Amino acid sequence: MSQQVVVFRLGNEKFAADIASVTEIVRLATISSLPQMPSYVDIVLNLRGKVTLIVDLRKRLGVATAEHTNDSRIIVLSAGTSQMGAIVDAVTETLIIENDSIDTDSGSGTSVNSDHIEGIARVETG
Repeated sequence: MSQQVVVFRLGNEKFAADIASVTEIVRLATISSLPQMPSYVDIVLNLRGKVTLIVDLRKRLGVATAEHTNDSRIIVLSAGTSQMGAIVDAVTETLIIENDSIDTDSGSGTSVNSDHIEGIARVETG
């Protein structure tokens, strides 16, 4: 079994999201802040007439903040009838990852599964 993923970058690290949950990838656009929200929920985007909550993944995952660039994107993700956007530094590629290359054990006997991370994939680069 395998899964196709969208690979994106935050700082020097690469992450991926299952392509089945990615609705679209858009450039940063006009955004508005929301009062009294967690620090990582910065903005709301009017995306095709629908208000979409946007999360700054750098803040949410504890990656040092940086200025947005021309490569910065919003990955719009859906789960059921809900959707949200995630600001990333760049979208780099799509990959097919074999499920047996995804390590869900951190090596210390504790699972790396969390609300945000399914596992760590070993992918050959060349």
